[in-house]
Amino acid sequence: MPTQTRQTKPKATPESGQPEPKSRPAKATTTPKATQTGTSSTKAKTRSAKSSQAKTSQTKATQTEAPQADAKPAKTRSAKTAQADAHKTQAKPNPTAPVAFSITALQSHLSTLLSTVAPAIQANPTNPILSYLKIEALDGACRITATDTSYTITATAECDTLHPGVGLLPAQLAQVIQAIPASETLALVGSTVEEATKIELSNPSGVISTTPISLSVDQFLMAELTHPESHHTLPAETLKLALQTVLGSAGAKDKAVLHGVHLTVEGHTVVCEATDGHQIAMASMETQTLGRRRRQAAESEPVDCRIPLDTVKALIKLLTQAAKDSDVGLRLETGEAPKAQFQIQTDTAHVTLTCHCLAEAYPNIQQVIQPFTYGTSALVNRTSLLHQAQVIKAMGAKTPVAKLTLSDAHLHLSMDGNAVSGTQTVQAALDMPDPTFETALNLDLLINLARSATGEQLRLEFGSPESLIKLSPVASDLEGLGVVGYMMPVRILSPDKAQ
Repeated sequence: MPTQTRQTKPKATPESGQPEPKSRPAKATTTPKATQTGTSSTKAKTRSAKSSQAKTSQTKATQTEAPQADAKPAKTRSAKTAQADAHKTQAKPNPTAPVAFSITALQSHLSTLLSTVAPAIQANPTNPILSYLKIEALDGACRITATDTSYTITATAECDTLHPGVGLLPAQLAQVIQAIPASETLALVGSTVEEATKIELSNPSGVISTTPISLSVDQFLMAELTHPESHHTLPAETLKLALQTVLGSAGAKDKAVLHGVHLTVEGHTVVCEATDGHQIAMASMETQTLGRRRRQAAESEPVDCRIPLDTVKALIKLLTQAAKDSDVGLRLETGEAPKAQFQIQTDTAHVTLTCHCLAEAYPNIQQVIQPFTYGTSALVNRTSLLHQAQVIKAMGAKTPVAKLTLSDAHLHLSMDGNAVSGTQTVQAALDMPDPTFETALNLDLLINLARSATGEQLRLEFGSPESLIKLSPVASDLEGLGVVGYMMPVRILSPDKAQ
């Protein structure tokens, strides 16, 4: 029996998901049974294929989700392992840390360098970098530098350099080095650890190490010359004695530029001056100027600098260590930021002190002393005068003012103290137009100038009672050194005028 077909709605194709185009109505045809049976079989296969695809998709989804479920425990184990490794790394320092510098030297050599630069080490620095020293391992030498706010000291000596470099040395470690016996050989190694420097000090008894130093060597403050204008040489012993002579006449800290020593270089002569407003001390010496060009420059225009008193004291300590009969190199730099540098050779090291000079103008000492003339003089033994002046001062007056009288080939010092009064006499060779001469003076000034002078014979010169009193040694202990001092007299008022 023939089968009739009817028009159906279009269905989506499995490949594109789009509906099939509508077909024209088919004419009624007669389909054999075999064809009908084939169509049913095709539909069954299609349903079976769709079912298989769905199962396959579910299986893939299950397989995809399974690794994600296992991923979290895997990540957790990895983080714990990383933390454990980090703790192990921190607990064990890296033995192959890069070496910044490495030297070996006898303790005595290192201790000498540290003692030389010690005056520039501040006890309680406000800037953390000032509590460190700069150490440089050079080719066959070691250089240590210490700096203050006003001056820098550098000392260089021979050593065995294993690895050249530079680093910072804590002042505390420097004290440890100086406590080690002088005969021991020390190894000093600086290594870089995580952008910081660690220093190890080894001796036959063990190893001492510092905590990592995060400060950079570039932060180290140093006084350095940039454009030195003159270069001179002068005997170390002469310069030391000249500075010692004028040191006691400098002013107190509250007197600004007077709290220092005025150093002038003119031609072949160097003059040191100091004053506190009541006394003046001057010392002059001859220099040995280097080179024809430098000699002409030095002669054409004088140069000067005002050295702070603390720097002068440090310089005197260094000059005490200078090698016998050695010279000092003096380099000066003027301008808005004047500086001076002294190069000193000791028995074991080459030392330089570079300092900032005071910028204020110094008083013109020559204008102060030129107006005075002197017609009376007394030649005395310097030691005797010093002793008798100290005896009079011990009488205990509130103000150490004594009366000085010249008569009968003697110099008399007398004082009316609160509880004790008296006179001390010193034999003197007098040269005076009148039979007697009287004035008054401050014993502290007299003692200071007499103590600072050199030689055994001291000449005192007087003008009027209001003139400056001049003191000068007859002969200096060192050839080429001239010393002279001036002090203001004191006017003693009578009881009527005092009231």
